[in-house]
Amino acid sequence: MKVSRNFVLQEFVPPTIWRKYKEKSIMFLDARVIDIAQAVRELFDEPIVINGRFLGNTYKNSGYRTPQCSEGAYYSQHKFGRAIDLKFKSLPDYDEVRKVIRANFHLFSAHGLTAMELGTDGWLHLDCRWSLTPDKLIELPKW
Repeated sequence: MKVSRNFVLQEFVPPTIWRKYKEKSIMFLDARVIDIAQAVRELFDEPIVINGRFLGNTYKNSGYRTPQCSEGAYYSQHKFGRAIDLKFKSLPDYDEVRKVIRANFHLFSAHGLTAMELGTDGWLHLDCRWSLTPDKLIELPKW
C-alpha cells in the first residue's frame, strides 16, 4: 500500500504486523515518520530502504517495533511508531548525511523531525519524539 511518492506501508512495519493488519497497520505509525522519510528521499534524490523483507532485504525492525521486540532501547521511539532507521543505497558516509540534515533542519522540522542519532554506521536514525524545543534538533548519542 503506497503511503507517499516513494514508500509503501510495508516498509514502516515488521512483517508480522503487516501479515496480521495489512492496510490497518498504519494505525501503529505517527504520520510524521512517513513525511520525514519522503523529505529525506527527495532532498538526497537517492533510494532509501527502511524495512525491506518483502524486497529481499533483511531489515525488519527499522520502522515500528512491537512492544515485544527486544531490539533497541526499552522505550525506543520505534515502539511508539515515531522513529525510522534509513539505509541509503549509494551514500555510505552517514556523518555527511547528518551534516546535510543539520544544515536543512528547517525543512525537516516542518515535517516533524525533532531528533537524530549520532555515530551509527550503516543507517540514519531519525524520529519525531515530542520536544519542548521543536525548532532545535536533538542529537542523541548512539545507544
